[in-house]
Amino acid sequence: MVWTQLTEGFRVALERVGLGGPERLARLELAIPRDATHGDWTTNLALLLARDAGKPPRVLAQALADAFPRDPQLFESVEVAGPGFVNVRYTPRFLDALPAAIRAADERFGRSESGGDVAVQVEYVSANPTGPLNVVSARAAAVGAALVRLLNAVGYRASGEFYVNDAGRQVDLLGESLAARCAERIGVPRPFPEEGYRGTYVAEIAAELPVEEAKAALERGDTGWFRDQALERMLDWQRKDLAEYGAEFSRWFRESELHATGAVGETLAELTARGMTYRARQPETVSGDRPPGREAEETELEEATFLRTARFGDDMDRVIVRSNGAPTYLLPDIAYHRNKRARGFRHVIDLWGPDHHGYVPQLKAALLALGLEPDFLDVLIVQQVNLLSSGQAVKMSKRAGEFVTLRDLMEDVGADCAKFFFLMRS
Repeated sequence: MVWTQLTEGFRVALERVGLGGPERLARLELAIPRDATHGDWTTNLALLLARDAGKPPRVLAQALADAFPRDPQLFESVEVAGPGFVNVRYTPRFLDALPAAIRAADERFGRSESGGDVAVQVEYVSANPTGPLNVVSARAAAVGAALVRLLNAVGYRASGEFYVNDAGRQVDLLGESLAARCAERIGVPRPFPEEGYRGTYVAEIAAELPVEEAKAALERGDTGWFRDQALERMLDWQRKDLAEYGAEFSRWFRESELHATGAVGETLAELTARGMTYRARQPETVSGDRPPGREAEETELEEATFLRTARFGDDMDRVIVRSNGAPTYLLPDIAYHRNKRARGFRHVIDLWGPDHHGYVPQLKAALLALGLEPDFLDVLIVQQVNLLSSGQAVKMSKRAGEFVTLRDLMEDVGADCAKFFFLMRS
């Protein structure tokens, strides 16, 4: 209600001063002043649009203040301050009546239809299914779940999705680790994989598996059986923990589905048909900002398939199919976002960890090469979580089995407390 009235007021003011249009209104930013004497709301809109108007910011601010529709029951004053801020103050009568209006609106308070029923997908957590969820995933889950609810509250048709990375080497290593623990339990000699997962949770899964079935799989060398057993149990744990934490997902989308349905190959064919791929030993295009020689460190000496991402803002063209014919991680990611668009999502928001920050321009450029809209993808970086114990940082490693899980966090401080803590910090 309050936001709608302010937005409508500035929409009218912009039209009256000759700066109408949704693009300019979209630049409206409203904030609560730190100093209460400056009003109830303030905006720097005049500073942002001064160049468009061809006027000094303070002159434009005064014009906007004069053009702002004054409802005497609602607004006490609309004034200019500083270099060009517009401050709005409500009437005491309106503020006195606001608590009763909030109670009357009940759960409808603060909701709107401004999203226009646009389909939005928020992909969050998407942790590798190689172990229980840790506190980093807890932060992503808190942010993602809140974002989905907020988008739905303002009229978008938002849904959450968990992307299951079940097609890579890490899941194979988890299966090999489980096979080694089962062999150890049965008494069959089998070396533990050098880069395997040593957490106690692997031994717990091994103890749950039927001995005869595990023995038969070992005898026939079927590590895929152990991989599938480990994967399903990991996903079951993750689903249960996230549900208890209050993070809801409309779909758990598996990467393996992209390969099984041929979506990865179809995406490559579409990119090729658009003239966006080429075969070479080195990238044809490298940004001038990139240090000389760096491209040789990140590509192969044998011929590979490159995607023309430098044309769309990346600092170099990227390999999407290696010389051995295997796709890089980028190609399935392109296929996944192509699938999202095909499912009718007009806008998608991905929540990633800080270690993926450099990957953002690569994927955005790749989606532009595919022909998707420039505003189709937004990426939000969710920062790491640092835990202290007796004043000392707690080091965590999923591979070594040393980490604090989401389950531990919920049992120690509770789900609501943890989510509140994560959401109150940027």
